[in-house]
Amino acid sequence: MTAQEDERTLRAEVRAFLAEELPRPQRYGTGLVGGPGYMDFAPEFSRKLAAKGWVGMAIPPEYGGQGRGNLDRFVVIEELLAAGAPLLAHWVADRQTAPMLLAFGTEDQRRRFLPVIAAGECYMALGFSESEAGSDLAAVRCRATKVDGGWQLSGTKMWTSGAHTNDWIAVLCRTAELDGDRHQGLSLLIADLHAPGVTIRPIYFPDGGHRINEVFLDDVFVPDDLVLGEPGSGWDLMNSELSHERAGPERFLAVWPLFEAYLSQSRKNLAGNESRIGGIGSRFWALRQLALAVARGIEQEQVSPLSVSILKDLGTTFQQETVAELQVIVEQDPDPASGDVFDALLARALVMGPSWTITGGTTEVLRSVAARGLRSGSGRVAPGHGSFEETVERLFSELSGPENREQAEQSGWAPEAWDAVSAAGFQWVGVSESAGGSGGELADAASLVRLAGRHAVGLPLAETTMLGGWLLDKAGLRVPAGPVTLAPTSSTDDLGIGPGNTVTGRLERVPWAARAELVIGTVSTSDGPAVVVLDPRTATIRPGGNVAGEPRETLVFEQVALSGDQIVLVDPDVLAELELRGGLSRALLIAGALEAVCDLTVAYVNQREQFGRELIRFQAVSQRLVQLAAEAELTSLAAVAAARRLGEVGTAAAFEVAAAKTTAARAASVVAAHAHQIHAAMGMTREYPLHHFTRRLWSWRQEWGTGEHWARRAGEIMTATPVDRLYPLITTGSI
Repeated sequence: MTAQEDERTLRAEVRAFLAEELPRPQRYGTGLVGGPGYMDFAPEFSRKLAAKGWVGMAIPPEYGGQGRGNLDRFVVIEELLAAGAPLLAHWVADRQTAPMLLAFGTEDQRRRFLPVIAAGECYMALGFSESEAGSDLAAVRCRATKVDGGWQLSGTKMWTSGAHTNDWIAVLCRTAELDGDRHQGLSLLIADLHAPGVTIRPIYFPDGGHRINEVFLDDVFVPDDLVLGEPGSGWDLMNSELSHERAGPERFLAVWPLFEAYLSQSRKNLAGNESRIGGIGSRFWALRQLALAVARGIEQEQVSPLSVSILKDLGTTFQQETVAELQVIVEQDPDPASGDVFDALLARALVMGPSWTITGGTTEVLRSVAARGLRSGSGRVAPGHGSFEETVERLFSELSGPENREQAEQSGWAPEAWDAVSAAGFQWVGVSESAGGSGGELADAASLVRLAGRHAVGLPLAETTMLGGWLLDKAGLRVPAGPVTLAPTSSTDDLGIGPGNTVTGRLERVPWAARAELVIGTVSTSDGPAVVVLDPRTATIRPGGNVAGEPRETLVFEQVALSGDQIVLVDPDVLAELELRGGLSRALLIAGALEAVCDLTVAYVNQREQFGRELIRFQAVSQRLVQLAAEAELTSLAAVAAARRLGEVGTAAAFEVAAAKTTAARAASVVAAHAHQIHAAMGMTREYPLHHFTRRLWSWRQEWGTGEHWARRAGEIMTATPVDRLYPLITTGSI
């Protein structure tokens, strides 16, 4: 089987298992204490998963595991999380301890622990945090003193999940005196939670639930063979562990069962709230694209603290926003003792939600970690550059500097850029050769459009290749030599066909209409929808533009006679895909502009000094910068993922494009605001290039449907989807 076939088979097996083991509504939970969820201790369920080969999946067979990749594990974990399965018993051992043992453990340690982890019978806690250290783990006071045959461990660990149910605890402690660098002299020891000298005090959450503890270690003996890695290497080992802790789908999926319970059980206030529901669903889908990119990075051993931190930051913040949004939708204060599952879960989520942005490192600390990655220029997970993208990037870099952009804006056209694009044949990428195009896939056209946005190229490339050229091809017509444009489908209602095949009416806000060789419209006829190919010289053109200074003109036609090949009937599915392509084209343009704003802002804060130091070293600046970069990454990944799906006309394609445009519109607002705040007065000058991109962001987020429009579209799809097909819609588009 291919990798994709193998993944589909695996996913189907997990779903079948969960349908039998956790039927609805039994499965609903939010990963919270006191009810079903992934943070419940259920060793029997862990053993069932292990019997299926779904615990310790990445552990090599010689240690009892399956030897499968991180992406296979991702598939299993996200399905379990979406079902609210109880995973706490094996969770830490499988997610964090096993990778550390494989990377740093001795052979004896691997053979001792890995087989029981793979069997779902090793229950491990993490002893990192302390009351005086908090997120500053280099400040831990727990110490281990060398004695004959091992170490004597003393100290107190706080907020330790599962210590009251688990057998082992990995303890970060100081084994050498401080000598300048606080990160030196730390070690990781694996201690027996049942050993003499261990005392566990429960700590209760505000809702009365018990999952965390205070662990007292009073001269607990740890033998030499339970030191993980070399003594003194604890800081590096811990950071390796934290990458696995922060990078998983649990950082945004803990609230999925709550969301699904609302949609399936309560069905409260759905009508009129489609855009809110679609906004939540779109964010789930977009965050999953980011989580998949991080999972691939882990599998290829190329994951960075920047991408991991961004995922954890965006995911946990989104979870809190989702809880707040659901409370607004239902318009009532939930009752924790309610017999309604959704009400009970929402009440628990409101109380426990603040913990999501704290566990695994607070949001503020993680943004500081991410800012260091941005300072070094490493670790971005946005789409990479293939050979085609490298060629286009090089071409646009030469032709779209600040002076070129300014000139194009003043004249409404970038002639040198068009000549270069035309000479390379890029304007017809994605259009079949039989129609006079350059061939290639939609992915190639999507790359061209995204990079046009990245360089603020003043040309109708989206209209020519992804939209107009494609539509001509579908209508069985050949593309012309010059540029093509078309009116958004929402602005063609006034166009009609009269007697003798004459066209009368107007097309509103047509991009670069005066520069186009052909303008394409769509009309309804008695025989069905049709494409109308128009010569802009036969229309009265009324000037107009958008905030970015790009031409958006109105064309008025008065009984213009059409020849037989100027009006062509098309299948309704073609116009449905045209609308999706229009929304996607703007998502791709926005994604490219966001990448440019991110690069521009990162360079600015690294070079600009205030009060004797670089701007990026100010925490307030670095926090905004990371939020900016995170939204840019998310949008690029979402837009590219939707482009991969778009060839499949149907509900799945419609949902993914809707989610991508919703994501892009939100990001356009957030990124532009943060970028201007960071740049301050510099960003408000005409000669500084920032405005060339932010003005486009403000315009493109409104074109081919606003974010609100596409969120509503996504919400309508979700509310019409059967509950057992909701998560398949998010994951694979298979509904």
